[in-house]
Amino acid sequence: MLAISDLTALPLGDGASAAASEIVIPVAWDDPVIQVANTISAELEAIPDLAGVMPELAPQPGAALGRIVIPKAEIDWIIVEGVTPEDLRNGPGHIRGSAMPGQVGNTVISGHRTTNGAPFYHLDRLERGDTITVESLTGAHTYEVVETRIVQPDDTWVATQWEGSWLTLTTCTPRFSSTSRLVVFARFVDGPNAEVIHARFGSAKFASLPTP
Repeated sequence: MLAISDLTALPLGDGASAAASEIVIPVAWDDPVIQVANTISAELEAIPDLAGVMPELAPQPGAALGRIVIPKAEIDWIIVEGVTPEDLRNGPGHIRGSAMPGQVGNTVISGHRTTNGAPFYHLDRLERGDTITVESLTGAHTYEVVETRIVQPDDTWVATQWEGSWLTLTTCTPRFSSTSRLVVFARFVDGPNAEVIHARFGSAKFASLPTP
């Protein structure tokens, strides 16, 4: 069985490697974001086009992207495009340049834990095997939680564009603090592009996350 330790990050070109030095992690009270400048979009350029995948482009900054539903964590929110303070006042935000839901790569979504409606207040309830649904213009995409971790604000590896299709949720932890980030990693299991993605990358259940 394939182990998640076998996951490989998509190869980065020289330009992407240079962009990696531009990663910025703002540290502020109730800051849920792992902020990546220009790096993720460069990684996505390395993803080969898959025939049969229904593509979807990101909306304009601040616009509604879709909806995230996680009953166990009492989450049912509209997702907006972008993670600026203004964007996150309206709900969880999709980090610009990361994969769109149900596409190849890693969809990264950040949400507040204790302010602006606290959409990710109960994110810590999630455990391996729990289900997350993200709806977008192309349909409903289902993910299964693989692991949760607490990381440091500068652990930008969590936004890596791994091979396959992934969802990463980030928020601040502990509540009422921004000293660390609570991160939920989930793998794509069903949706409009499931057949094509699973045929290319496999659909085995992964054991644990790779060591950064």
